[in-house]
Amino acid sequence: MAADMDRIFQISGIKNVVMKRKLLWCINRLGGTYTGGSAYKNNTTHLIVRQTCASEKFLAACAAGIWILSPKYVIESARAGRWLKEEPYECGSVLEMQRERRVGAFCGWKVVVLISNMKKRGVFER
Repeated sequence: MAADMDRIFQISGIKNVVMKRKLLWCINRLGGTYTGGSAYKNNTTHLIVRQTCASEKFLAACAAGIWILSPKYVIESARAGRWLKEEPYECGSVLEMQRERRVGAFCGWKVVVLISNMKKRGVFER
């Protein structure tokens, strides 16, 4: 990612309040933006996770082809006083292969999802 691009972060699976506060402080210090909430936001450029998981944010990030990184990326970038290269901090070799293609995991697919529970419908709309 180019150094002058806006970085918009979401965090998933990090429940430790102290760690989350540290990440938010580091993101803010380096000029990044944090968007909270339990649902994936389409403008997110970086998802921070402790490990791979099956959360909605994680799966949506995989599908979108955005950076999925460990918390070390944010912390070590703050120590360096600048955003570091993302590649060394990516989570999982499958994701590294996806980044080489530079497209989302489901690029080109057309999918119909039939949902009988209208309350859960919003999770699947993008």
